[in-house]
Amino acid sequence: QVKVYRALFTFDPRTPDELYFEEGDILYISDTSDSNWWKGTCRGRTGLIPSNYVAEQAESIDNPLHEAAKRGNLSWLRECLDNKVGINGLDKAGNTALYWACHGGHKDVVELLLGHANIELNQQNKLGDTALHAAAWKGYADIVEMLLNKNARTDVLNNEKKLALDMATNAQCASLLKRKLGSKTETVDGDRAVDTTETPEPWPGCLYGQSVCGQQNHHQLVHPPPRDRRNRHRAIVGNMYETYERNHC
Repeated sequence: QVKVYRALFTFDPRTPDELYFEEGDILYISDTSDSNWWKGTCRGRTGLIPSNYVAEQAESIDNPLHEAAKRGNLSWLRECLDNKVGINGLDKAGNTALYWACHGGHKDVVELLLGHANIELNQQNKLGDTALHAAAWKGYADIVEMLLNKNARTDVLNNEKKLALDMATNAQCASLLKRKLGSKTETVDGDRAVDTTETPEPWPGCLYGQSVCGQQNHHQLVHPPPRDRRNRHRAIVGNMYETYERNHC
């Protein structure tokens, strides 16, 4: 795991293998296997740094990728990623760098993070919120759209049982989320995919239409071919099915 420090003083190397850096430079320590000399990178150059210098003359930076994302500092974010800082690391609140980029409305940072194949889109923090929750709550419709285009999940509930849609603070965010939810389909019992977010009228020939189906949220399932209707209704309405056994649709 890469550790990141900020140099408090300038270090002048004595040998070609040692790394030169100045006060305020960011040091990326990638190898601490030698107790005396650590391998580090600064400004694209790699070399050895005395371990005691790092311990005594450098300031540790916790979650540097998160800090870069919060500030919208694209160049620092790139540098962190180039130096193998973990892209899905969590801070004390359980947030990812992507969460903070979305929370801050930093579209260019979000775009860069989403360009990495191993980015975790749906990580929940300690409050149960995802990056999509953050973008919706802050009203950043362009970022909501970017996340949805990467197939961020819209069905994740936070600790308050709220979806990102429930937290949307403007109409544009809400519209994007509703549209995504409206495009979701599921396959039931091997039948064709059915839109589960629309509310189609019960099949005209169904005796359960108003008396049972409606009470059982049956509108969520479009009626299947005749051969499957009996089993489908039995599964949905349970024992009530027997009451209509002879008149099933």
